This record gives sequence, structure tokens and C-alpha cells, in this order.
Amino acid sequence: MQSFGMQSHQTLHTFQAMGTILVAANRTQGALKVCNDALKIQKNLDHRRHGNLCRRTHLIIAQAYISNNLLEQGLSHLRKFIENPKRSQGLPVDHITALYSIGKVHHLRGEIKDASLYFQRAKHEIDEVLRLSHIHNVQTNYTDTLDSRLHMKVIEALNFFENQQLKFADIILLYGTLLSKDDRLQDSLLCIQVAVEFYEQNLSTDSNRIAESLHEKGVVLSRLQRFDEAATVLRKALKIRKLLFMDNSQQVIDTSRALGPCESNLGNSDYAMELLKLRTPLNHKKVGSSQDIEDLLLVGKLHSDKSEIASALRYHGRCLQLIQVMKEGDTKKHLVKVNLAVADVFKKSGNHFHALMSFDQALECAGGKKSILMCDALMSMGNYFMEIKRYDDAILSYTRTLEQLQTEVSGGHSYTLQVLVSLGSAFFANKKFSESKNHYRKAIELFCQKFGENNVFVSTSWLKIGDNLMKESKTDEALETYLHSFSIMKSLGIESMAHYYATGKCLLCLQRYSEAASNLQHALKISQKHSNLADVQLALAKAQLGLGDVESATQNFKAATEEKILSLASQEDAEELEVALDSCIQMVERSGKQDLDYANFLQRRAICQAVRRKYEVSIHSHSAALTIFRNIHGSNHISVKNSLFNIAVCLNSLGSPGKARNYLDRAYDIALNDRENVTSTSEILFHKGISLKIEKDYKAAKKHFDEALQIKLSNDYHGSPSAAEIYEIIADSETEINPSDSETPERNYTECLRLYTHLNDHKKSACVHNKIALLHMKQNSYSKAIIHFEKCLLMNKILLVEEKMVIAELYINLGVAHDHVHSFSKAISCLDLSIGCNIPMISSKALICKGRSLSKATQYREALECFSEVLEKHTLKPNERAETLVTRGKVLGNMGREEEAVASFTSALSLFRTLPDSNAYLSSTCQELANYHLREGNPEAAHEYVKESLEISQITAGTHQHGESLYSKGSIHFSRMEYENSLSCLQLALYIFKRTEGSILLKSNCLYMIGCIHEKLENYDYALISLNESLEYRKELGTLNHIDIGRTLLRLGTIHQSIGEYPLSRSFLKEALRIGIDQLGSQHAEIANIYEHLAVTYFKECKHEEAIYHINESIQIHKIDGDVLNCSQCYHLKGDILDQAGNIEKAIEGYSLSKKYIETSLKDTPEADHNALDLLASIVFKLGTSYERMGNLSSASHNYTKTIQLLKVVRKENTLYTAEVYEKLANLRGRQQKYDKASLLLEECLKIRIEELGMGHELVAKALYSLGVLFCKRNQFDAGLKAFTDCLSIQQLTLGSESLETADTLHAIGQCLGNNGDFKNACNMWGRAYEVYTKHKSPKVKAIKRDLRLAYKMLEEG
Repeated sequence: MQSFGMQSHQTLHTFQAMGTILVAANRTQGALKVCNDALKIQKNLDHRRHGNLCRRTHLIIAQAYISNNLLEQGLSHLRKFIENPKRSQGLPVDHITALYSIGKVHHLRGEIKDASLYFQRAKHEIDEVLRLSHIHNVQTNYTDTLDSRLHMKVIEALNFFENQQLKFADIILLYGTLLSKDDRLQDSLLCIQVAVEFYEQNLSTDSNRIAESLHEKGVVLSRLQRFDEAATVLRKALKIRKLLFMDNSQQVIDTSRALGPCESNLGNSDYAMELLKLRTPLNHKKVGSSQDIEDLLLVGKLHSDKSEIASALRYHGRCLQLIQVMKEGDTKKHLVKVNLAVADVFKKSGNHFHALMSFDQALECAGGKKSILMCDALMSMGNYFMEIKRYDDAILSYTRTLEQLQTEVSGGHSYTLQVLVSLGSAFFANKKFSESKNHYRKAIELFCQKFGENNVFVSTSWLKIGDNLMKESKTDEALETYLHSFSIMKSLGIESMAHYYATGKCLLCLQRYSEAASNLQHALKISQKHSNLADVQLALAKAQLGLGDVESATQNFKAATEEKILSLASQEDAEELEVALDSCIQMVERSGKQDLDYANFLQRRAICQAVRRKYEVSIHSHSAALTIFRNIHGSNHISVKNSLFNIAVCLNSLGSPGKARNYLDRAYDIALNDRENVTSTSEILFHKGISLKIEKDYKAAKKHFDEALQIKLSNDYHGSPSAAEIYEIIADSETEINPSDSETPERNYTECLRLYTHLNDHKKSACVHNKIALLHMKQNSYSKAIIHFEKCLLMNKILLVEEKMVIAELYINLGVAHDHVHSFSKAISCLDLSIGCNIPMISSKALICKGRSLSKATQYREALECFSEVLEKHTLKPNERAETLVTRGKVLGNMGREEEAVASFTSALSLFRTLPDSNAYLSSTCQELANYHLREGNPEAAHEYVKESLEISQITAGTHQHGESLYSKGSIHFSRMEYENSLSCLQLALYIFKRTEGSILLKSNCLYMIGCIHEKLENYDYALISLNESLEYRKELGTLNHIDIGRTLLRLGTIHQSIGEYPLSRSFLKEALRIGIDQLGSQHAEIANIYEHLAVTYFKECKHEEAIYHINESIQIHKIDGDVLNCSQCYHLKGDILDQAGNIEKAIEGYSLSKKYIETSLKDTPEADHNALDLLASIVFKLGTSYERMGNLSSASHNYTKTIQLLKVVRKENTLYTAEVYEKLANLRGRQQKYDKASLLLEECLKIRIEELGMGHELVAKALYSLGVLFCKRNQFDAGLKAFTDCLSIQQLTLGSESLETADTLHAIGQCLGNNGDFKNACNMWGRAYEVYTKHKSPKVKAIKRDLRLAYKMLEEG
């Protein structure tokens, strides 16, 4: 610079070189400083002479900004660079680079169309300069053969630019990159390879140009799925870049990102994660780029591939966090990708339910028509349905994708080909061969239009058409198709195993054995490099057998069956292999040989027969093989042991454990000498245990299982299905040996479940979940049992289990568990589903359980119907009939039908007295009769029954100590919420206390608890009697201000509140408040509770000021205590009060504060409290209704949607409350004219109401009416007519023909008919509606008159 001066063009060039180096070194600030100095120099230069040099500064500044993710600033300088370009002689590398960089910026910003435009401009510039525009490689992506014309043209251009070969190499590298963006990957690879070879020959080995060219080559190889080559090239590029740049430079990061997926596909997951995690730690920054999200998704996928589900979901969750802070335009694409990735995680873990939910979420995020994102989501969903063999759903998804692509979707042409091929595959799998052929033909036609016929894609599609023809038994046509497909491949110089194999099998069917054998031998040569060897060998063996070449056929049969016997996946596979083995065996038998091959064929056929559960014939085949093995090898050979073992397994399956054990003992003696295969000893011990378990010798069985497990654990514990099986059967044995010990079997079941889950064996996992649930039921851990029953049920639904007995038993067990935790609606729903399976033995049990649940839910009429049905229509065992009579008697008693109840109890008592081991039932039935006589005022008769009850239980009746024991037992039942059991004990204890003149305190406490139980059971009259009597006893104790008196008064106040006697309730509550403040102080939590109840009584009488005052007092106390949950409940009530007062804005404020407190409560709780979540759902729903009344539809919609999400978490099964929310949201969507969404929501509402209430309920009619209105809004009058007609049928049954609701439906039906042009029937409907409206003097009479006049006019004109 000292030589040329600071303002010379040489100095400018130096500054630019320094800027380029600093950009490459990721030192952005330094580069910008140098370039700014360069800009100052440019002002003093002659732009006519040094224009291109001056413009280059803008290019360097742009590269600096882009490398620092400052895209807007970078784009500004790139545009300055390309404005008024002055072309220099030679190759315009900088200009093309600028165009490419602008395209890259647009791509990073998600502006795909603009990016594509600039990439095409850059490519066009290179085409013009290098004269390559007329070169097109039509075989792109479908063959490994490089286009020699393009190669010759590139070499010719290289020689032409002899003096600028380095610039030429730069341009040809860029050209290769641009070709890859057009999906011309083979052409791209050729150009990049030319650049790589030039750089390696002319530059030093650690040159940045070499690293860049190797990087681009690796990326293209990766896209071609040549991962081993790609990994080698990218490792070399990474090594060079690490020498040149810092580890955190963009160049090193880019190559690491490209190498990560290659290493993953090569099975080097740990190294791939190491490469990517260094670039994308979970907490590395608050704002991330699109590339960060791609990397996080890949790391998540790697964790998913290793079955590390939690880690995978954590990385995908991090993606969602980054998306939330991205620009709006970028989010949709990434949300779709993340949801698809999450779906893939759930799919791999076997959680199909959540996988489908994630796919649906991806579709929702994609949204709208003309969206390539929607196509991606639909295609992924279709592929998923193909994997789980739901072919109809797959076809639907692919068809929807095709409909999307018929609009102007970018990239639609190549995508359409994929979809057509996928549809062909789906129809083929669904055995709809005609449709499959049509779609493959459409794909061929579309592809030929663009690329011509001679390519691999067309050939493969013709091959698939041939497969369809084979399935249709059109063998001659299939052969023609295969040969046509084959001719295309030959013209391309490609030998395809699939074509040789398909043609050979077709010729085999036509009995052209010589030609078949020739094709299959060619296929065999190729398949030895790949897979499917056994299938080819099996077909070749059949052809050779047809030619009479027995020796060659035997060798191929032997090799093929040896491989295929190890991979039997189903009975269909076993049947197919058995047919082939029959041919082998017949062939050998004709030769008269009984050699080792013959024995092996017999053994393999026996295994196939066992898989098909043909155990007798399997034993026969194994026995024949056993004889030959003994003759050849002697009695102690491993083959002999295997045959003995297989025979034993079949005998166990046939229920002959004694014989099985004889064979197993002989196999065990041989196995002891086989030190190399220790695990076979484990298998023998395991099946010996099975034999003993069949004979119910559980202790001896467990001993064998334990020995087998120890061998497994010391040899092949990880991933061993046998180890899981042993854990399960040990747990089974432990439950039989010691039924009272649940901890040990649960521990073994849990370990077994862990292994099955790791192996993705969902069928066995479901079975173990069921066993764990039953174990929890025995231990009265009903909440835990529910969790495992639901998991079992979900897995069975996912596996599409069709065994009604299994499903019915699951539902009945789940219903009983829900009943025990007082979730009666869920219990009844489950039991109805069990009854619906129509299995008599299960249905009777389910009806009894349903009756009990209905009784506990105080639905006595329905409960009585269940018991009457089961007693009259079902065959019951004597003990079941007696127990049902007792439960029926209790229901009749609750209904006040005392005489019928006594008759039912007496019948049950008579039955119990004839049955052995029924003392417990006798005792409880006596207690029921005693309670009846006590209510009737006949204590003597009651005493007789109590006495009998106590004699049965061998307890001395009537002692004070016995009364205390019963009181304690009743208290325990009360704390467990077992109110009926508690009530029985407490009533008997009270009777004893009164008879023996027990302490006043015990009597008052006993009566207080009895009153509380009756309140819980909503028997308010009995509750008031007991509590008033308790209050009198407490007053006898002498302390009128005692806190127990205050609590009794509070309880009396709440009961009067419940029955609507609010003034009387307040009198008790105010006295309770006075005592409470005196005894506990004014800031105690119980005082807050009383204030809250007082607020409710004022609220119920619409005394809003008093209600607000008392609820505010309650809130203040809860705030001092820091009780956020109760604060939330109080603010919720305050919102209700203000809402009732018409102050909606203040009500919203109350609900919002309630929501805030409940969310705080949930944050502070390690595990989500379902009651709190339920409360939150209620609050959010109230917010939605309030916003809707204010006309704020957006906020209302948001809150309704959130309510639905919360209810899905809290209530795993839909309820009527959920249906109400769906209906609210649907009506709102209708007001917003979003009829499609409204229809979907109403259909969900309708589905729930039908499941919960049955088809004949008026709420179902209401939903059908709303649905009909929506159909009419969308001009779907036929669908509307169907909905209104169904609605009318229900209304006529429930509301009658004369109700206004029925008239409205008739009016609506008339409008549908009128819109369809059926004015005659429309007039009929309107006439019927007119009569009802006239009768009720409805203002709608005018509207219907107008409709009738118009209809009659139309009829006259017609």
C-alpha cells in the first residue's frame, strides 16, 4: 500500500482480499470495517475504468452480512452489485455468484418463488457463457449412468477457457450446485466432480475451494442416497475446513450439518448426534434459524431411531419453542415438519393414536389449498397408513394429495408422479388391482410427456402393472408387460434383479420351466449382492423341479427354506412355506432317500404346521425327523434335542403336560452337554415350567422359571423376548402362590412390560397392562388399575383387536374400577360398551355392575331396570342371583318401596342359607333387614337380624367395645369414600351405643358422620335428621361455643343451601361464623369457607351486593393463607355473581383472575391435579361464553378451543359437558360463517351425545337440528333434510308432535324440500307446522304463511 498509495485501485483490491479472508474466517465485524474502508477508496476512483472492481466491495459486504444472518442488509448490497452491471471480458464469476446469493437469501427467508427465479437467472447466465443450454439429461435421478454429452461439453468448455480455468472451475462448481436445485443430481455431480478434480490437481490440499467443492459433492451424493461415498467426501471437507476456520465458523457448521444425516444413515448415530448437538444444544439461544430447526429435528430423529423417545420429543419441543419466536412467514413450514417428526416418533414407539393426532395437527398447520405443505402432510399420513396396513385410509390420504396437486402447487409435477405411484401401491395392497393399474399407467403417461419412455421409472411402473396382472391371474398379459419393462431396462444397460425375478415367476406359472430357470438364475446372481435371496432360490427350485433337475432343486430348496424358516411372520407365510416344503418332501420321497436333507425338510414343515396350530400333524412330522436324526447322528446330537423340544412344545399346546415333560427331560440331558448354546437350556427349563403351571404346581413351575431367567440374564438379557416372557410367567406364578403379596409380582410385571415396550410388542404389552390392573384391583388401588386398563384398551384398539370377549371383559373391569372411584358416568359408559358386545355371560355381569353404578349415582329407576332384566332374562348362578337380589333390595329401599325391598332381601337370605361359604353375605343381608325394621320403628325385629349378623361373624353382639370397633371401621370407610360400607357400620354402631347407653360424645360423633354420609349421597332428609340429633347431643355436653357445634351448624347450613332453603341456610351459617371467629380467629381457612357458602346463598337469591361482600371476605383470607386453589374457586364464583348481575366486563375480570390463580396452582404442583384442571376448563369455558355475549368472537373461540384441549387431558373419555363446548364453538363458527369447521364440531358433539345418551334423546335432536341448519347454509339441502328428518323422529318420541320444537323442524324440512323443488311435500310439512304454531299462538305463523303462499304459487305455475 505504501508503494501504490492509499487511494489506488491496488489498495482497494488488497482491502477486498482482506475482507474476503475475514468473511471466510467468520470475523464479520472485521470484514465490514475493511470493506467500509474500501468504499471510501472507491469514491476517489474512476468508475469507468475500475467499475467491476468497485462493485465487488458490495458483494463482499453482502457475504459478510449473510454469514451473520443479517439477510436484509446483505440483500441490499447484492442488489447494488447487480445494478447496471459492467461485463468484463472472460467469465463473470462475481455476477453469477451475486445472483446465486440473492436466490439463497430469498430461500432462507422462505420466499421460494423469488429464490427459484434468481437461481434460474444464475443458471441461464452459465448456460450462455459455457454454451450448455441445449444439454439435458433426461435420466436424472433414475440411473447411475452419467450423460456423456454433458461431460464432453464441460471438458470442451474447460479447454476453451484455457487462460481462465480457475474461474471456469468456480463457475462449473456453481453450475453443479444450481443443477442440484433443479433435481438434476447426476448432472450436478458430474459438474462438481470436474471442479473437484481441477482444484485437486492445481491447488494445495488444504485449499478452501477444495473444501467447498467436496462439501457440495457430498451434499449431492447424500441426496442420491449414496451415503457411504457422501460421508467419505464430507469427512475430508470437514477436516480441511477445521484446519482453515474456527469450529464455530459457518463453513464448519454447514459441513457438520451435511455429514450428520449421512453418518446417521450409515448407522453411526452417536457420531451424527455429536456433530449436530455441538451445533444445536437444547438451550443454545432464544432465537434460531431455519437450519437450527432442521438440525434439532434430525437430532430428535436420531434419538427416535435409538428408541430414546423422551429425548426425541424434547428436541422436537425445542423446535416448537424456536418456531414461536420466528417470523410469521417461516412458521407454517416448520410447524408441519415438527408435527410430522413427532408423528414419526409416536409411530416408532407404537403409539398410533398420538401419531395420528400429530398427523392431524400437521394438516391443520399446513392449512389451505395450493399448499405443498399440505401435500407433505397428506403424503406422510398416507405412508403411515400403508405401514400399519390401513389401506383405505392410505388411499384417501393419497387421493387428497392428488386433489391438492391439481391446483397450482409449486413443484406439483414431480410430486404428482410420487402420489400416483403411491396410489398404485396402496390399491395393490388393498387388492384393487384395476385401480392400481390405472394409476401406474397415469404415472407412466405423465412421466413420458416430460422425460420420454426410456428410463427406469417407466420400466418399474410397467413392472408393477405386471404384478397386478399376475394377481388377476392374467399371466399371458403379465408376461408381455414384464418383457416390455425388461426391454426398457436393457436399453439403459441396467440389469435388474426384480425384472428377472418377476419374469421368471411368470414363466414358472406358465410352466415354461427352461425360460423361467434362465431368468431366475440371472436374478439369483444379482440378488446375491442385495437381498431376497431366499425368494429367488425358492422359485428357481420349483423351475428346476419342473425340468427334472432334482439335485439342483434340492440344493435351492434347502438354502431357501433354511433362511425363510427363520423369518416366519404370520400363518400366511407359514402356509406358503409349507406348500413349498411339501414339494421338497415329495421329491425326496420319490427318490427313495431318507437322508439329512429329508429330515431337515420334515422338521421345517413341522415348524410351519405348529405356527398354523396344527399340533398333531406337527408332532407326526417332528417324530419322523427325530427318527432320521437318531439314525444319522445318534441319540445325543443337537438335532435330536431340537426335535424333542419341538414335540414337547406342541404337547404343551395340546394340554398334555406330563408327556411334554418327558420329552423336555430328555432334551435337557442333551442340552447340558452343549456348552456353546447355553440359552437352549433356558428355553427347555422355561417350557418345563409351563408344563408344571398347566398342572397348577406353581411353586415347582416358578423354580424352573427362575432358573431359566438366571441363564437369560447372564447371556442375552438385552432385547430378549424370552426374558420378558419369563418375567411375566414368574409374576403369574407368584400371584397364584401368594395372592396377598402384590409387590413382588408387580415388580416382575413392570420389568416384563419394560422389555416388551423396548421390543415394540404391543400385543403382549397390552396383556401385561391388564394383569397389572387386575393386581391393583385386588389391592383396592383403583386409580392405578384404571390407568393400566385404559392403556390395555388403547393398545387393543391400536392393534385392531376383534376378539369381542377380550374387549368386553376389559370394558367391564374398567367400568368397575371407575365405579370404585365414584366416576359413575364413566363406569356406566364402559359397562354399556361391554353389554354392546352381546356376549351373554359377560352381559349379565355388566348389567349387574351397571345397576350398582346407577344406584350409587342415585339413578334408581334405571338401576332397577338393569337388575330386573338380569334376574328375568339371564341365567345366573345361585350366589350371583342372591347378591343381585340384595342390591336390588337396596335400590327399592332408596326408592321408598320398602315392602318390595324386604321381599327382595328375604329371598336373598333364603338363597344364602342354602349356599356354602356365604357367611359374609348372610351377615350383610341381615343388617339390611335390621336397618329396615329400625326405620319402621320395630327395634325388636331389627335386633334379631343384628344378632344373627353378629353370630355369623362370631362377634359378641351389643357390647360398647364392639360399637366402638364398628364406629372406627365406619370412619375408615368414610375416609376412603366408601360411604355405603361406612353407613352400615355407623348405623350398627349407633344402635349399639343407644342400646348400651354409650357416651354422648360417641353418639353425637356417630350421628354427625352419618349425617355427612347422607349429605354426600344427597339423602338430605336423613342428613338433617341425623345432624339435628347430633347437635342436640353436642349441646348436652354443656359448651355451646364448642367448635364441633359450629361445624355441625355449618353442615346444616350447607344442606339447607343444597335443597334451596337459603334464608334458613344463612341462619345456621351466620351462627357457625360467630362460633368459628370466636374459637379459630377471623383469618382461619374454615371462616373463609363459611363466607363462601354465605355468598352462594345470596347469589342464588340474586342479592348481588351481599354476595360480592362475602366472597371478597373469603378471597382476602385465602390470599393471606396463600391458598391459590381456593382463591381461584372464589374468583370463579365472583365471576358467576357479576355475570348474573349483568356486569359482563367485571365477570370476565373475575374469571381471568380465577384462571390466573389456578394456573399458578398447577405450576406449583409437580404432577397435574385433575380436579384443578377440571376447574380450569370450567373457568375458560365461562370466559368463552362471556366473550361471546360481548360480541368478542375471536376471544370466545380461543377460550372454547382451549376448553376442549383441557377436557381431553382431564377427561380421557368425552362427556356431555365436552359436547356442550363443541356445540358452543360450532354455533360461534356458524356466526362467523365458517360452516366447514362448524359442521365438524357439531358432528363431534352429535357423536358424543349419541354415545352418552343414546339416539333417542332430545339433546341429540338439538344437535341434529343445528347440523341441518349448517348444511342448508352450505346449500347441501339433501344432507340437511336427512339431519332434520332424524331430528323430527326423536322430537316426536320425546317432545310430542305438538311441541314448538317439532314445528320448527317441520318448517325446516319444508324449506329443504322447497329448495329441492319438491313444493308439494314442502307444503305438507309447512301445513303441519302451521297448525302447531297457530295452536301456540307463535309469531312464526306469519313467516310460514308467506312460505305456503310462495309454494302454492310455484305449484300453480308448474
